[in-house]
Amino acid sequence: MLQILENAYLAILRFVVLAVAGLMLVAVVWFGIDALHLMKSEPAPVRVEPKVTAQEMISLATSPAPAAASTADNEAAPQGKPGADPLTAYYRRGADAIIRFGEKASHGQISADREPLVSVLKEQSADLKDPHYEAAYVKGLAETLEQTLSSPAVLKTASPEEPFRVVDKVLDGYKERFNGQIETVEAKNAEAQQKYLGEKAESQMSLYYAAAAFGAFLLIVFLSITIKIERNLRLLENLPRPEKAAPQAKTSRPAEAQA
Repeated sequence: MLQILENAYLAILRFVVLAVAGLMLVAVVWFGIDALHLMKSEPAPVRVEPKVTAQEMISLATSPAPAAASTADNEAAPQGKPGADPLTAYYRRGADAIIRFGEKASHGQISADREPLVSVLKEQSADLKDPHYEAAYVKGLAETLEQTLSSPAVLKTASPEEPFRVVDKVLDGYKERFNGQIETVEAKNAEAQQKYLGEKAESQMSLYYAAAAFGAFLLIVFLSITIKIERNLRLLENLPRPEKAAPQAKTSRPAEAQA
């Protein structure tokens, strides 16, 4: 009876071991597939050129009410000297737009020199969130100043005594919106990077789990083989043993001869 129970327990144990081994193999495949995210390349940062429209600046310079139609000043950019900073031409365009605005708003009473204004615009561009956007900032600023400061609606809001207050408002608003667009792009890049790092960490954990599951699978298979050997040994013990042959009686021929 005890032998029967032992064989039954071994059979149950073997079934459980094989079932767990199958689950471990499935886990190896599952975590292995999840670990494939490690092969995913790091997302490249998105670089979008910010664009602040003149309409935004006109609305800012005047009032929350809809602004009047703007009159664009399409003068060609002045050509700089050979070897000079290529952005200097755009700084000068912006400075010229400011000078024209000051003269118109003050009815010719106030004028300004171009080079000091160029220096002021260069100082403002130095406060960018990302220096790589300087070219886009300066080019957009020149165009925006020309269109905004030539708008009749903006001219009406300017004080003849202090016309450059409107210019300061436009410059600050332009820089604020430009930097805001850069921050939006940087936030999206940071979110994508954070998502990538999170997936990478999860994939590394899945790789560790897959390795652990594979190690457990090997141990369970080894245990199954051990149980199989034990069962075979028990079967061999239960086999009938061959009986030993009875020894043959020795006869003594001399004794028979004497008889």
